[in-house]
Amino acid sequence: MRPALPSGPFPTAGSIAAAIGCGATTGVAFGLSLPLLTLRLDDAGHPASVIGLIAAAAALSTLIGTVLTPRVMRAWGGRRGIFAGLLLAAAALLLFPVFETPLAWFGLRVVFGLGITLAYVLSEAWLMELAPEHRRGALIGLYGSVLAGGVGLGALLVGVVGHTGFSPFGLGAAVMVAGALWLAVPGPGAKPPSAGQTQLRSMLVLSWQLWPVMLAPLVMGAVETANLTLLPVYVRLEGLVDPAAAYAVAIYASANVLMQLPLGLLADRIGLKPTLWGCAAAGLAGPLAVHLAGGDQTALYVALFIYSGCVTGIYTLGLVWLAGAVPPGAFVTANAGFALAYGLGMSVSPLLGGLALDAGGGAGWLASQALMALPFVIALAVRGPRRQA
Repeated sequence: MRPALPSGPFPTAGSIAAAIGCGATTGVAFGLSLPLLTLRLDDAGHPASVIGLIAAAAALSTLIGTVLTPRVMRAWGGRRGIFAGLLLAAAALLLFPVFETPLAWFGLRVVFGLGITLAYVLSEAWLMELAPEHRRGALIGLYGSVLAGGVGLGALLVGVVGHTGFSPFGLGAAVMVAGALWLAVPGPGAKPPSAGQTQLRSMLVLSWQLWPVMLAPLVMGAVETANLTLLPVYVRLEGLVDPAAAYAVAIYASANVLMQLPLGLLADRIGLKPTLWGCAAAGLAGPLAVHLAGGDQTALYVALFIYSGCVTGIYTLGLVWLAGAVPPGAFVTANAGFALAYGLGMSVSPLLGGLALDAGGGAGWLASQALMALPFVIALAVRGPRRQA
C-alpha cells in the first residue's frame, strides 16, 4: 500500500515546499557569485591564476562544510542550521565589496561556500526524509529543476543589475535573507543524526557502504564542471563562431532545468533502476553523439540538451536512490557524503579535461567525458538499486 501525505493542513507538504525553496535560494546565491566575483577580480586586473585560486576556495569550503553539517544538525536542528547557513553566506556577500583584496576574498569565499554548503546539504536531507516513496522521484526531480533554475537566475541577476558597486552583493544577500522566510512554514523538520553519525568516520564508512550511490554525484560533478568550463573551447575547435559557443552553454544549462522533473516522474512510473540506466547510457554515449554532430549547430544543440539533462539526472536520481538506501536518522550524514563526492568530482575534472583537450583535441576531450561516466555505468551493473522507487 502506498503511503500518503498526512491529512489536515498539509504539514508535510509545507515542509517539502520549504526544503525546495531553501535549496533554490542556495542555487541563486551560487549562480550569482560565479560571474560576479570573476568579473570584479578581472576588472581589478588580477591574473587568471588568482581568479582560479579564489574559485578553488569553493572546494575547500565544501570539504569543511560536509564534515561540519551533521554536527550542526545535531546541535541546532535542521531549520536553525539552514538559517545559520543562509545568514553566514549573506554576511560574506556583504563583506566582499568592503575588503577587495585577493587574500580577503579567498577567506570570504570559504565562509560564503561554508554557509551555502550547510544550507544546501540540510535542505536536501530534509527533502529526502519527507518525500513519500511513491512521489520521491517527482519531488526530487522538481527540486533538481528548481535548483538549476536558481543557479541560472543568479547569473541572470548579475546581467540585470551589473557587477560594479555594492548593488549585486546587496541583492544577493537580500535574496538569501528572503529565502530564509521559507523556514517559517509550519511542518515537521528533519530528524537529527545520532551522536555517532556526526563523526567524519561515520560519514566515510556510510559513503563506502553506499559507494555505487556516491559515484552518482562524483561523476555528475566531474562531467558537468568539465563541460561548462571547456565546452566553449570545443565549439570553437569545431569551427563555429563565438555566439554558437554561448548558445551551446545556454542549451546545456537549460536542460538541467527542464529535464529533471520529467526524469523524476519517469522514475516514479517505470522504476528508478531503468531510468538510471537510461541516464547512465546517455552519459556514456552522449559525447559520441556530440562528436557526430560536428559543425551542425542544430544537431549539436539537440545532442547537448539530451546529454546534459541525463548527466544531471544521474545526480537527481542518485538522490532518490540515496533516500531509499539510508536508515532513518542518517539522511544528513549520507547527504554530506553525497555533497563531498560532488565536490571531489568538481575539483579534478577541469584539469583532466584540459589535458585531454590539449593532447587529443575535441575528440580526445569528448572521449575523456565518456570515460568520466564509465564508473557509474559499472556501479549500476555491479550493484544497482535493489528495488524500484
